[in-house]
Amino acid sequence: MKKTIAILLSLMLLLTCAACAGQTGAPAQDSASSPAAPSESSSPAAADAEPAAPAGSLEGKFEKFDTETDYFARDPYKIAYLVDGVLLVHAQLSNAFEAWGKKMNFTYELVSAESDADRLVTNIETYANLGYNGIIVDPLPTYKDRIHELCDELELPWMTCMNPFSDENNRPEYVKVAYDGYDIGIMLTDWLNDNYRTFLGDIDLSKMGYIFLSLSMNADMAPRGYGAHDRFVELYPEYEANYIDADYPADGMPTESALNRVSTIISVNPEVEYWWIASAMEDFSQGAARAVEALGKEDCSLIVSHGGELLMTEWDAGYDGCWRAGIYSHPIYFTEPIVCGLLALIEGKATPETLWPDHIAEGDKYASLPPDTEFITIENYKDYLARCDAYFNSL
Repeated sequence: MKKTIAILLSLMLLLTCAACAGQTGAPAQDSASSPAAPSESSSPAAADAEPAAPAGSLEGKFEKFDTETDYFARDPYKIAYLVDGVLLVHAQLSNAFEAWGKKMNFTYELVSAESDADRLVTNIETYANLGYNGIIVDPLPTYKDRIHELCDELELPWMTCMNPFSDENNRPEYVKVAYDGYDIGIMLTDWLNDNYRTFLGDIDLSKMGYIFLSLSMNADMAPRGYGAHDRFVELYPEYEANYIDADYPADGMPTESALNRVSTIISVNPEVEYWWIASAMEDFSQGAARAVEALGKEDCSLIVSHGGELLMTEWDAGYDGCWRAGIYSHPIYFTEPIVCGLLALIEGKATPETLWPDHIAEGDKYASLPPDTEFITIENYKDYLARCDAYFNSL
């Protein structure tokens, strides 16, 4: 029973990690602890907001902390982060939201619905009635449309975070901060291609296999595999057969599942002498690293991931294996445009349709703003974290 519950929680994480994804760039592939109870307050400030500025004047605005704005010239706003359930990733983002509240003058709460859709709906209604100025909301994809309609009905300024609202073709149904999944796949393949000689030497690529640990069950993450494949074929069309899509079959915890999949693939392909391995999420790369360690293949394997929290934990514990890099966006960087965008909606300086106009793709109604990202390695990750801290402390 405990293992079944763990697997269900794991699947919930996969479905709610859509902020780790974004719209595909390939046309053919369109495809916490409980917070204290809120106190009574006046109506949201957005009710008296001025009309939004025209879209043409908003380019480049409300993406970053504005050093020329006096955020403390007004009364504090009240903002809540309402989630279906609190996982580690939500807690990390929540800490960042709370930190921004101290910089941008808003009080903040993290509120869990304990995996109850009706309770999340009730929480939104409750916090709107209690005069919260705006919310950040993360429902499961299965009932996101219900949440969208409710927030619009309540005229409550809101933003998404870990679960951007997208349609079946992964086009934005609401303004969002999200990775371009197709580009992420390209970046992962390019990193492997640019760095394999450093770690594996000048190998014979005809004897190399490329495993991509994909997640097709999540429409936001699936494009990462498309991008990885297409870039590999573009670079090495003669070796297309060497590419292996190892899709997550939802047969267990992500790390354990990836360990089993990679172990099997390597074991049944003894003719392959070298392995590139990349993943749609870092839990898979962690499992892959365990697999190559157990098989004694570290010296002939190179692993890269999307995500870096687990990888940095590994490095802090002394790991120095073949999982060499990850694409990472620090929670401070990821949440900054979400907060800035929400404040713009609260103050009537933008609408969901006019926010970040330079990131609205042709044919789309809403913007999809990619977060700041960087490849972290064992050599640079501490410097990256220090730079993030220095940036935040300088504001």
